[in-house]
Amino acid sequence: MDGLADEVVKILVIGDSTVGKSSFIDRFVNDEFITRYKCTIGCDFTSKTVLRPGSWRSYLKLQFWDIAGQERFPLLTRAYYRFVRGCIVMFDITRPETFQRVKLWKRSLDVNTQTESGDKVPSILVANK
Repeated sequence: MDGLADEVVKILVIGDSTVGKSSFIDRFVNDEFITRYKCTIGCDFTSKTVLRPGSWRSYLKLQFWDIAGQERFPLLTRAYYRFVRGCIVMFDITRPETFQRVKLWKRSLDVNTQTESGDKVPSILVANK
């Protein structure tokens, strides 16, 4: 179905290490749940083609860019923000400090990217675990 996509939509998934970004993406894309922890180095990229909402024949290729914590890879991260159409900012409800840093992640998103019209990239906040 990947060859059928009419449009590619790049979505960043950001947040502190071990908040469950990779597991969240894997669950959505592959319908699997990974119980073991695997550290993301730099960035992990996964895609899924879906039917465009409200359409019978138009498909979107959703590209999920799972970015490792900025504190570990500050120079690499900036490049991943290019051409972003949406963002998932994630925190771990069992670790309050990850929620405290949500504002920093959102600020980083707003500073490093914008839509074609110059607006802030749409984002959602996800509480995980």
